[in-house]
Amino acid sequence: MKIDARSRARALALLLAACVGPAASTVAFAAAPRPITLGEQDFASIEGKVTSISGASIYVDRGRDDHVEVGDRVRLYPPGVTSVEGTIRSVAKNSARLELDPGSAAVVEGARIEVLVPRERLAKPTPPVKPPDAAAPAPPPVQPKPDAGAEVPPMPPPVHPPRTQPPENWAADQ
Repeated sequence: MKIDARSRARALALLLAACVGPAASTVAFAAAPRPITLGEQDFASIEGKVTSISGASIYVDRGRDDHVEVGDRVRLYPPGVTSVEGTIRSVAKNSARLELDPGSAAVVEGARIEVLVPRERLAKPTPPVKPPDAAAPAPPPVQPKPDAGAEVPPMPPPVHPPRTQPPENWAADQ
């Protein structure tokens, strides 16, 4: 049996789609948001998927790096349901937590989502969030310089940490 080039290309495309599957579609949609107009505002639809569910919280694979912010609306497409909607409640660098609208159908992990992000937000670069440096020590307090005729009270002594053990000569009956 001889296979022509067209059939071979079709078989290769199907094999590639089966192997890569949802990961390829997620990457493609993240790179090119789909335009949506609601009312007078233009939105971009950024696609992703549900990564986990814990109680009323649903976690998705889109976050601050994808221009997602608290309050953004989300459409979810669980199997067997047209769509379900929810709202982003917290955002991390590469993920977000959302809550479904009351009375919504159940959602499963892996379900496809669309986060509706205003188009003007996509035009701005995402500002980097710099975490506080916990290892840096606090600067020492600075003594104010006295005025020529004013008397400046001395700084109070440092606060001593509480004792972790009683003194050696202490007894409970004293």
